[in-house]
Amino acid sequence: MLNQIQKADIQRITSGQVIIDLLSIVKELVENSIDASSDLIEIAFKEHGLETIEINDNGHGIPPEDHKTLCLKHFTSKISRFEDLDSVQTLGFRGEALSSICSVASVQITTSTKESLPGATELEYDHMGELVKQEIVLNKRTDSGMKISVSDIFKNLPVRQKNFVKNIKKEFNKMISFLYNYIIINPQIKFVVTNSVAGKKKVLISTQRTGSLLNNFIIIYGTKSVESLKPIDIEVNSNFKVSGYISSLSIGKGRSIKDKQHLYLNNRPIIHSEMMKLINEVYNQFNNLQFPVFILNVLINDSIDVNLNPDKTRINFSQDLNEFRQELVRFWESENMEQQLVLKPSKDPKPQDHKPKPDIISTKRIPIELSAPKPKKPKFANYMNEEIFKTQNLKTTVNSHYIRLKSHKKGVVSLKSKDDTHPGDERLVEKEISVSKLQFNQMQLIGQFNLGFILTRLQDNLFIVDQHASDEKYNYEDLKNKFRVQSQQLITPIPLNLNLVEIQKLSEFINLVENNGFKVNDDNQITHLPTYKNIQFDKEDLVELLSQLPCHPILPKINSVLAMKACRKSTMIGQHLNVHTMKKILSHLSELDKPWNCPHGRPTLRHLHDLGGINNKVTDYLYK
Repeated sequence: MLNQIQKADIQRITSGQVIIDLLSIVKELVENSIDASSDLIEIAFKEHGLETIEINDNGHGIPPEDHKTLCLKHFTSKISRFEDLDSVQTLGFRGEALSSICSVASVQITTSTKESLPGATELEYDHMGELVKQEIVLNKRTDSGMKISVSDIFKNLPVRQKNFVKNIKKEFNKMISFLYNYIIINPQIKFVVTNSVAGKKKVLISTQRTGSLLNNFIIIYGTKSVESLKPIDIEVNSNFKVSGYISSLSIGKGRSIKDKQHLYLNNRPIIHSEMMKLINEVYNQFNNLQFPVFILNVLINDSIDVNLNPDKTRINFSQDLNEFRQELVRFWESENMEQQLVLKPSKDPKPQDHKPKPDIISTKRIPIELSAPKPKKPKFANYMNEEIFKTQNLKTTVNSHYIRLKSHKKGVVSLKSKDDTHPGDERLVEKEISVSKLQFNQMQLIGQFNLGFILTRLQDNLFIVDQHASDEKYNYEDLKNKFRVQSQQLITPIPLNLNLVEIQKLSEFINLVENNGFKVNDDNQITHLPTYKNIQFDKEDLVELLSQLPCHPILPKINSVLAMKACRKSTMIGQHLNVHTMKKILSHLSELDKPWNCPHGRPTLRHLHDLGGINNKVTDYLYK
């Protein structure tokens, strides 16, 4: 028997999909304030939002005729019909936000317009969004705007409220991180964010109306974060333009992880995986060691679909991204050419001025020689049959098309290579092979090559394992698990001057900070410094640690010591290995969380060849 769901229950069910956490509440309210043409948005939390969230803006306010329907579902001034979605310019448009918030929390609003000044109206709504209280009061401010107060969040959803209370600090940090997106792209708005804990109010964010994206970026990430950025302005076609700032190609100008990447569509923060992947891939063509920092605003004067998910961060558009890829390649090719011209030596260098130059790291992929520099017969272990491999055109170099390993899920990497078995055939077929760390135990040992590498077979694929890098990785992880740092209390605390992201990370990862020997008081002063192996530490080491958390939870100075120790105690290139030792190295790799690179970045594993077409007598030489 089919039963009709009651209206109140429908409200709770659908609203629970729109308002799922602290982030979704703040996001919807901030978007409303931006759409109201505010140039001041104040966000005040009490107990990280467990008690109340209050957002105060100086927008145009709500006219009296809209008070009754303000919090009813699907009442909006943004659109009037479905076709309007193709050209919507506002951040909100569904008319669901306030109604959904009312359904899961208590909502009180005070609003005024220019016409109502100096008066204002206090409004209170029930869980269905119905207006239950309306009172005219004297406006405490001299301009129009709206103040909305949200309390008792998820009180009618006990399971969600329990999880909300349990993870409030994590939820709060996630919300602040996403709030940065709106702060960066709206430099014409002054944002003030405060949090009161145990009656003590603390200002977390305070920006100025500078009109500059970079100024707000500096407030969040610090001055050093913009030193590597260069302006970008690409016109793909008359309806598709991209502008903003992006990292220079030079080594050290990018990041080791994909953070500080902000993408917008017509000033709307978005998540567009395909476009983000494209930007990173093109950058890696020129700098394959890092990822770019960017603030990119995609301006599309064409139909777009912003109605894919409740939070409106995922979008679709009809523009061809291949054209954008080509323009992006041209943009970085021009910078690459500029760098080459700068590095080009003079035509007539003076002999007395000629000095050996330090090695310059190039972003261009070059062949990596595995054999000795002098041409000679490769040193195979005595028990390997050399003739098998001579007939298969295997080379002693790893070609440039063997690219960096990319981890796409825990314990698994994808290796891309091109089938060049037939040198005369220009049609190269790119293959992608996924390798799990557990498959190191399943690899069949062939033998040692050139006293530096272990040849293995996994099904029809031939792999080469770097014996030094692999052993070094295992020893490094072992040392990392065993090291301990002591703390030394300071007579005089050292004050810290941190940017917003660093302050947030200090709060979120305080346990990791203390594991590294630092202790920081509530006034952001260092009270204890780490001591380790006679190494001196200062506040700059803490700032550097914060910049790499949570990906790298050990101080860089300590990490360097551990990496050096691991290197010195590991199996060296040129060292003869017996079967037992080679199998042990492979087995050790299977025990590691991420066994794909040594601590210095050298790959432990390369894919050499697809053996699918090779005579089956290869199996005669595999060690069981």
